[in-house]
Amino acid sequence: MQPKLYQQIETASNQQKPQQKVEQQEKTRDRHTSRTIEVFEPPAQLDPLWIGVGCVKSVERSGTRGHEPYYSISYYLCSLSPQSRRLADGIRGNWLIENSLHWGGTDGEPASPY
Repeated sequence: MQPKLYQQIETASNQQKPQQKVEQQEKTRDRHTSRTIEVFEPPAQLDPLWIGVGCVKSVERSGTRGHEPYYSISYYLCSLSPQSRRLADGIRGNWLIENSLHWGGTDGEPASPY
């Protein structure tokens, strides 16, 4: 992990209004999940080593698995513009794949992707 980069991204996303926001609620078996994706401009003072970064995506996940609550927030660098329509479509598509792998099997077993 790169603490300075993480801090820059976290600070920038907390100080900006998102360019895009996608929310999803989902209930399956013993799992309830809320996801919020926000897309931001990259930090103004981003290290030049990260040239080509078009946006920052913040992914917030919370809910319960069984009766256990969970919460996480992750940040991703992306080469697309923060206004790109492909971002939201890609996020939704990824959730469909993720959900089918986790819940497509029988007796709680993950489904095979083949």
